[in-house]
Amino acid sequence: MLFFSDRGVDPYFAQLQELSGECFDCTEVSPADIRFVDIDRRKRVIAHSAAIKREFRDLALPLETWLLGYVSVREDLRGKGLGRKAVEEILKAFTKKEEWAILLNCSLKNAPFYEKFRFERIANKASYIRDGKFVIDEDPVLMMYKSKSDITVGHRDTIHFGEDF
Repeated sequence: MLFFSDRGVDPYFAQLQELSGECFDCTEVSPADIRFVDIDRRKRVIAHSAAIKREFRDLALPLETWLLGYVSVREDLRGKGLGRKAVEEILKAFTKKEEWAILLNCSLKNAPFYEKFRFERIANKASYIRDGKFVIDEDPVLMMYKSKSDITVGHRDTIHFGEDF
C-alpha cells in the first residue's frame, strides 16, 4: 500500500495507465495532489484513487474544494473491498483539515457506492472542457464536505468541472 503525491508515481506509471484503460477505456493517468495506490505482493497495482485541488466557481463555496477522480480496481479483484479501501484512504487525507469539500462525477450505477461514504447528489450532470470543446456528462455529481458553518449547496441541473483531466 502506497500513499503519495505525483512525485512518487513514476515506478508505477505504466501500471496505472493499464488500470485506467481497463476501467475507463483511456490510458490517461489523472493528475493528482493526493494519490493512493494499492500494490499486491507481486508489486502489481491493484487499486487506485486520486484527488486534485480544484475550484468550482459556480458553487462559490468558502471551502477548499477537491475533485475525486479515477477510483479504479483491477477487474479480476472487484467486489473484494478494494474500491472502498481506495476511497477511504483518500478521505483519510482530509481528516486533519478543518474545512473542505470533495466533488466527484460518476456513473448512475456507481452513485450508491459513493453515497455509502456520505456523498450526496447535488447535480444531475457535469460539464467539462475536454480537448478544447464544451462537453456535458449525463452522469450525476456528488459532494461530501466538512465545515464549521452551515452550507447550503442545493440541487442543480449541471455543475461545471472546468478542464477535464
